[in-house]
Amino acid sequence: RIVEHKLQIKEGYLPVKQARRRMFMEMELIIKEEIERLVKAGFIRPAIYADWLANIVPILKRKARA
Repeated sequence: RIVEHKLQIKEGYLPVKQARRRMFMEMELIIKEEIERLVKAGFIRPAIYADWLANIVPILKRKARA
């Protein structure tokens, strides 16, 4: 393992849930493929926090300049 992160949630706290952010279909496909790649590599694993939602912010890398 490189890094493991756990949410330290105190009992009695109410969950904060953001509204789901809409994205272009192409971006959703790219994100899904990247997540699947990271899961297969064992770099990340599924976690279940049913009441919590935090949106990701995808950033596309700039193409290398010639």
